[in-house]
Amino acid sequence: MTTPAFAVNWWQVGWIVANNVIDRVVNLDGQSSNDQYSTYMVSPSIVFNNGTNGGEFYMRPQVSSRVTSFEMHAHRANPVDFGANIVLALSTTSGKRVINKTVGTNQYVSYTRSSSDGTGTWDARFTEDDSGKNWQCYYRQYYGNGRSLPTIIDVPNTNLIDYLANDGTTFRYNANPDQPRTTKAPTLDIKQLNNQFYDEKSGISVDYLRDYNTGDDIIFEDIIDKIQFNPNENNTSLFFLLDNEYIEWKFNGNITNKYKKEDRINLHFKVITVKQYKGITFESIDFFKDSSNGINKQGPYPCISDYLK
Repeated sequence: MTTPAFAVNWWQVGWIVANNVIDRVVNLDGQSSNDQYSTYMVSPSIVFNNGTNGGEFYMRPQVSSRVTSFEMHAHRANPVDFGANIVLALSTTSGKRVINKTVGTNQYVSYTRSSSDGTGTWDARFTEDDSGKNWQCYYRQYYGNGRSLPTIIDVPNTNLIDYLANDGTTFRYNANPDQPRTTKAPTLDIKQLNNQFYDEKSGISVDYLRDYNTGDDIIFEDIIDKIQFNPNENNTSLFFLLDNEYIEWKFNGNITNKYKKEDRINLHFKVITVKQYKGITFESIDFFKDSSNGINKQGPYPCISDYLK
């Protein structure tokens, strides 16, 4: 749904760069809020570079002299697409860029405003180069004393809480999470695995699994929708279809002689702890963590043989 910019408050709209002629204004998500302590602006789920939307989404926050600090982050709408990155940029009224960083889904960036930065309409921009990636984008500005780290923040209009750690990572949880199911599926396909990271009450992704705990084994089984060897990187991408979106997982080396399109693949993962905070355990699976060197271009992606039994 689109709405004329003049019809709503500035903290309730954002802009999708649709083409070089016009930027389309969209209503922000109901999580957005504005009070004496902070302004929190949350985009709807945005599919970038899909033929309708371009590769950028931005907000136009009004920054007064009361604003002390800023935070920006973005979450992938589908948690199993863990390897995606997005560029966060914050610019002042004069165009001075005070934030410019490429981050993943569990990373945030912050900035403390200087008196020389000026006031007025700033630009908070989120840029995704890949096509078909679905993100939800977050911006917050603080008034008065701001906040200190680490901290927890209630997500407006939900039962969820955001935990922001000192190391630039952020995690989301529900203090009263969904109860685990009494019977676990013997195997999980890409959709079932993705749904393990969703809070059923809010319909929003969280950073732990519903039915599994640290140390548990997960058997993943699904059909390969596409396979592609990337010779410049010496890795192979396996693609799985999730709600009309391709989820890309990369493995070291050329494995196209072992797997092809429409093969059914069976992988064994283990649930791991990635962070703990005051009794809350944030979880992932070992393959996601093992892929971090490849994602950050600090080493190879993991070998698929590590997940075969």
